[in-house]
Amino acid sequence: IGEGGARAIAEHLTGLTQLDLSDNNIGDGGTRAIAEHLTGLTQLDLYFNNIGEGGALAIAEHLTGLTQLDLSDNNIGEGGARAIAEHLTGLTRLQLRRNAIGEGGAQAIAEHLTRLTQLDLHDNGIGEGGGRSLLAAFLGRRLRILYLGDNPLTQTLLTPESFQTRDALTILAAWKAHTEAADSGRLQPLDEAKMLVLGDEAVGKTSLVRFITKGLPRDPDERATRGARLYDRITTDGWTPASTGVRLNVWDFGGQEIQHGTHRYFLTRRSLYLVVLEDRREDKGAARATKWLRVIESVAGEDAPVVLVVNKCDGPPQLTFDQDGLMRDFPQLKKVLRVSCNDDARSRESIAKLKEVIASLLTSGAMPHLSDQLPAEWLEVRNAIADMAEKTPVLDQDAYRALCTDDTVTKGREITDADEQRSLLRLLHDLGTVIAHGLERDAAVALSSVRLLDPNWLTTAIYTVLERIKVEDRAGEFSRSDLIDWLHPKLYPEEKHEFIIAMMRDPALELCFRLPSNEERFLAPEGLRENSPDYSQFTKEALRFRYRYAEVPRGLIPRLIVKLHDYLERPPQIWLTGGRFHIGGAMVIVEGDRIDRQIDISVLDEQRRAALFTLRQTMQNLHDNYREIGATAVVPMPDDPEIEERYDYLQQLEEEEGPDYRHRPSGAKRSYAVAELLDSIDEPRRVVRETVPPTHTAPPEREENQRPSQPRQTLLSLAILFPVGAAIFSFLGALRFGLDGFWSALLAFISFVCANFILRLFDRAFVFRRLLIAWVGSGLTLVAIGGIAAQLNIEGFSFDYGGAPTWTVAVIWAIGLLFLVVVAHFEAKREEARSMDRA
Repeated sequence: IGEGGARAIAEHLTGLTQLDLSDNNIGDGGTRAIAEHLTGLTQLDLYFNNIGEGGALAIAEHLTGLTQLDLSDNNIGEGGARAIAEHLTGLTRLQLRRNAIGEGGAQAIAEHLTRLTQLDLHDNGIGEGGGRSLLAAFLGRRLRILYLGDNPLTQTLLTPESFQTRDALTILAAWKAHTEAADSGRLQPLDEAKMLVLGDEAVGKTSLVRFITKGLPRDPDERATRGARLYDRITTDGWTPASTGVRLNVWDFGGQEIQHGTHRYFLTRRSLYLVVLEDRREDKGAARATKWLRVIESVAGEDAPVVLVVNKCDGPPQLTFDQDGLMRDFPQLKKVLRVSCNDDARSRESIAKLKEVIASLLTSGAMPHLSDQLPAEWLEVRNAIADMAEKTPVLDQDAYRALCTDDTVTKGREITDADEQRSLLRLLHDLGTVIAHGLERDAAVALSSVRLLDPNWLTTAIYTVLERIKVEDRAGEFSRSDLIDWLHPKLYPEEKHEFIIAMMRDPALELCFRLPSNEERFLAPEGLRENSPDYSQFTKEALRFRYRYAEVPRGLIPRLIVKLHDYLERPPQIWLTGGRFHIGGAMVIVEGDRIDRQIDISVLDEQRRAALFTLRQTMQNLHDNYREIGATAVVPMPDDPEIEERYDYLQQLEEEEGPDYRHRPSGAKRSYAVAELLDSIDEPRRVVRETVPPTHTAPPEREENQRPSQPRQTLLSLAILFPVGAAIFSFLGALRFGLDGFWSALLAFISFVCANFILRLFDRAFVFRRLLIAWVGSGLTLVAIGGIAAQLNIEGFSFDYGGAPTWTVAVIWAIGLLFLVVVAHFEAKREEARSMDRA
């Protein structure tokens, strides 16, 4: 709305107490007008509005009654933050992410805003000094939500893991423990890291890990690894002359493709990665390496060091690729080595070289947080858990708490605070000492009560369930009781089944969802059949959108089905590579093709744009989790879907040349106006910000209620058709059958209502379809009642077909009609409100 719109609102709506004008480019001028005129505001949201220090000063000077303020994604700087802190001391919620407030702004907030319960200072250039001020100021106060991510302080204060939550109590508990340990000289270096070994199936990962950790050559009878296995906890003493005894938690990941979707749950930033290729596979070496490098970059960031290991090099190199080019494209790739795991001197020499490279990376600064200082009692609990891992695969929450409060474990420094225990657990998870789920305060009980000491315990259970569903051809369905039959009772007692199902449903994995018909039944799309129905007859006139990929991961569409399961029909129409959904008033068909590496989206019927927008937002969320797949959005031509153009290129043309610019894609038979290709796709984008995350509100159980009505169009058609038809039928009725005007009109009404109903039989206007049916039914019922009454000589209801009806019949019919119109009107209003909410 710009500055002018904000000024108009400020001048005329002076009684406002809450205002949200986010993402409207109102600038300092519009902000100043709001501050000067709307002095009664208590809540103000103005994120992403090009507001500088001047706008912040105006807010601070005039809106002293504010309790909630969001100025994220502006540029108020240190001066603006200082003014807000000094004048708006009644604030309880403050969001200033990405505002360059720096050390001074942070220190001012710490000094003055002591009533805050929520504070977001993400990405503000706040260093150690500002961080210390904030943590010290809010210790013991009312603050419950604190977000300090992407500030320099996260690299120097505490550990990076401590700031990966917004739970202020957890962060502050870690700060208290750290400062008390520093004051008493109890801080000790961590000296521990996680090494993860990744690669495709049968490249020799397990043999490589065994040779590194135990010095044993490969076993020809070695079975394939299932899941993610915490193979060993070792020290690097003697690997190089400078080795200082850093401890490594070494993980071996199974290579079968079905397992890749769960692997990413265990990949963390504080890790060293080995990517293993096989020398005997002579083709696509760079492509396979690139795939894994992108996975690591997607999940662990660009700073996690990687060593590329070409295994099974028993003779002259067979697998060749551009190593230097690969290292330029991926700076995190530190070394490429060729090794063998045979029982000979050459193999032992190659493994020794690999160990030397690993040890050098641990001591060269490639992993800067390796020697973070931690309270001594935290390290003692870590050691105790590592010892327990050799005896049991699962640690209950109660057992973990007992370790934290055991004098003999903590050497007299018990960790009794629940928030401090949760902070320590978050660190141990990233180290690979334990796999901790449900770390947030509001996590489900099933997730927060169990910690895994052997991740293979979980992955083996999950793969067993998925494999049994496939083998028994269950079409993806399974029940809680099936786990009793499928899982080993000693390893997986029944009380742990709820945790396994909860993990399969966890947003990080999204492997299954609960079926609505029965609380004890679930559907795992990974177990669906591959046969797909033919929807070509439906999609010819559909609105189309398409994604192309460098590679389509096996789990991409199953995860999409889980995300959108609230929009499935009953029973679900889904298969391994696609499904049919009803989103709002539209039918959406998703069809994946792993050979052509694409996903096609076809949207039919009403509300097509809103439905496509919801689906695109969901796909974007998936692509954020699978950034390595190289997703590219393309727009098929409306009259020739085999011809397509990149979506981002069309947007660029619209921005640079205008919406009327005509463009002819390669291979197209004609040119198209850019607006012709984008308008049907982008209209929701022009109303709703792309940065708003999708909301997947479940539609009502009845299919009719999923589909919005069109009251204006329906009533308009009746208003036009009925008088014309009534006149025609009155004339014909009087001429041929001797009917009077009323019954001729009634006959016309029934006829045209039936015609209208038939013509609109396949639309989505269910509200008024019911109304039309009711009108038809009421008219025919009255005719039947009158005829029966005439035969039985019942006075007051009878009439003959050549004369007028009695007043009783006419009044009953009119009252019934009026009642139905009123009911339909209010029902349409409610449905319109639901549609607006969904949009």
